[in-house]
Amino acid sequence: MTDSNDIRLVFALYVTRYFVVAAATILVYDHLISLDREVDLIWNKKNWSAIKALFIFNRYFGLLCVILELAVFFNSDLTADFCTFWFYWESISFSLAVLTCELVLIVWVYVIYDRSLYIVSFLLVCFGFEALSVFVLIGSSFRLLSDVQTNLLVLDGINMPYCALNSVPKFMSYYFIPIFAFNLVVLALLLYKGYQFYHAKRRTQNRVILTVYTSSLPSFVGMVSAYLLCCVFWLKAEFALGQVVILAVSLSIISATRLLLSIRHAYFYSHMDRDPFDKTIQIVNLTTIYDLNSSWMYELRELRWKA
Repeated sequence: MTDSNDIRLVFALYVTRYFVVAAATILVYDHLISLDREVDLIWNKKNWSAIKALFIFNRYFGLLCVILELAVFFNSDLTADFCTFWFYWESISFSLAVLTCELVLIVWVYVIYDRSLYIVSFLLVCFGFEALSVFVLIGSSFRLLSDVQTNLLVLDGINMPYCALNSVPKFMSYYFIPIFAFNLVVLALLLYKGYQFYHAKRRTQNRVILTVYTSSLPSFVGMVSAYLLCCVFWLKAEFALGQVVILAVSLSIISATRLLLSIRHAYFYSHMDRDPFDKTIQIVNLTTIYDLNSSWMYELRELRWKA
């Protein structure tokens, strides 16, 4: 007779695999459909900037993390040494991917709040506390890595090798709270800017930036909702459903890369009267107008919420 714990374990492993496959599929699909914009706005522009570097790291490091996650979950040859390495890699790499996405959010808030140093300083302080909390939780969990084991589930002809900790520190269930809190603060600032716009008697907003704002806001809401689910599932120790984290990270990567592309697009089209998202027109080479090498963040120099 099948033990109920075995049934729950099979459910957890299958749900985990479904989440990983879904996350990888969504990320690769988004990569393919936005590849033309990436070539035009990133690779065809020879000048480097912080926005360009941030895009490349976020895009390809995030993709690497998800693809490796997919490969490991379908690997049939796992060892205890590999599992130990994997817990190190998974904890650090996904934290770096999430934090990098949040740096993109800070850049965007910097743009729509007209480069307000007060707002950005506040977010950087919040970001520092969040990063410190995340890595303290991760570092505290590393002392348990000597307790890692490789298990092989054999149940009714099902052979599923998987890595597992024999004991999980209780405080690790709080891992997503600082991440969710920071993203909630950013979302509140974004929503407040929208509130200001729709209640303003005189609207003087930059049309290009407003278009980017309205098109990106739903993805931010979805991203925060995904982190909220991570918090709920991890606090309730529903570790199978807790693997929604891989979807949350994928949504964060997609939102961040699309936003960075939109910032680049808005910058290179900001001196045109036509629709900046009309692909039938050619991108203007602003090196004939501005010295792009004079600023490491030249895209943000021209982009403002107010026209």
